[in-house]
Amino acid sequence: RRWVNGVVDGAAPFTGASYDYLRGIGEDGVTRLFGTRYELASRGRLGLVADFGNVIPPQVRLYSGGVNTVRGVQQNLLGPKFLLVSPERALELGCELEPGGCPPGVTVGHDQVGVRPAGGEAVVELNLEGRVWLTRSVQGPAFADYGMLRRRLGGRGGGLFDSDAWETLITPGIGLRILSPIGPVRLDLAYDPSGVRQYPLLTRDPETDDLIFLGPARYAPFTFDDPDGLREFWRRLQFHLAIGQPF
Repeated sequence: RRWVNGVVDGAAPFTGASYDYLRGIGEDGVTRLFGTRYELASRGRLGLVADFGNVIPPQVRLYSGGVNTVRGVQQNLLGPKFLLVSPERALELGCELEPGGCPPGVTVGHDQVGVRPAGGEAVVELNLEGRVWLTRSVQGPAFADYGMLRRRLGGRGGGLFDSDAWETLITPGIGLRILSPIGPVRLDLAYDPSGVRQYPLLTRDPETDDLIFLGPARYAPFTFDDPDGLREFWRRLQFHLAIGQPF
């Protein structure tokens, strides 16, 4: 079984729009059966955004990560990100509430900051999943998901990120599929092997409510408090519950 789909959309000043961009996204998936018990499924996705203006709306940018893409990370959180911290927590980290106010090498964990995806102008996703029927109504899959998200194309700089800010990640995992009247109930457990990365850290001015760029921070969601091996392994696991096959 094979499926292919794609979409092209855009906006330009001659249409009366405030934006000027062209976006294309294509997907291709194949499921091959081997006898009556085994399946091999694959999926690929490529997306590109050509930005001819100064800015494109956030909903047009490309995102990756989540239940149907790269299952080792939370929804849309693959790739460059912004870290948001409260003014009180920023002071606890030794930062001053002013631009560049954090000391070099400041490290934060997942419970200290809010994480917001920055999106990108190029995305590549590749998924491979092997499935075996354990009973007539239960299927056991093993999978590997690859994702690449690039913040900008064409070497353009500006903003808080370098012009070539991008990330790649491969997350393996296992799961369970249980047939039901509404479709396969899907349980997936994936592992995130990523290390410490550096992202812009922002807070809000308590007086004006304006955003303040405190500087780059080391984001260590799994190792920020030097955990033992078992606790770190547990933190790296991402659990998904959904209806239907991922692709």
